[in-house]
Amino acid sequence: MFNDPIKVLEMIQPNDLVLDIGGASEVFPRANAVVDIIPYNERCPGKLRDMPEQFSPDTWYVGDICTEEPWRQFSDKQFDFVICSHVLEDIRDPIFVCKQMLRVAKAGYIEVPSKFRECCKHDAKAIITGWEHHRWLIEYVNDTLVFAPKLPYFSQFDYLGDQRRLIMYDYYYQFLSLHWRESFNYTERV
Repeated sequence: MFNDPIKVLEMIQPNDLVLDIGGASEVFPRANAVVDIIPYNERCPGKLRDMPEQFSPDTWYVGDICTEEPWRQFSDKQFDFVICSHVLEDIRDPIFVCKQMLRVAKAGYIEVPSKFRECCKHDAKAIITGWEHHRWLIEYVNDTLVFAPKLPYFSQFDYLGDQRRLIMYDYYYQFLSLHWRESFNYTERV
């Protein structure tokens, strides 16, 4: 998670039941449960590494979050808060995962790379724009989280140019975050 995890902690009440979706590569220790394709024993600590983990091997669910399987163990509105940080841009079906988030949680926090950052080359000679493994360009338009496929032709252009390249490293241009309560809108644009 790249945002300040302390700010995310401030969104969570002491007795809230928290689910971390896809957080194994930088686990959020305040989560009471985690669902990820990576097993419990391969998790990596995040910025809050000194905070005791609230989840256990018994509340760590392994599975592909783009399928129904891992979601079956969660009932409607079971969680007070869900965190999904730097996951939606990587997966094949973020629309399905958004639907499941809204089903299992009352509120949450989503963070993804900005569309701006995904369309930038770190160097004029770079072959790929953004992160090569990301599948989606994501932006927040008219109160809606919009997912557009990250197509190969984006890498044919250098959208920034050398004079503006440093802008891409400005923290506020790099990420998009959404804190939601009760619901949020999402759609796929082709």
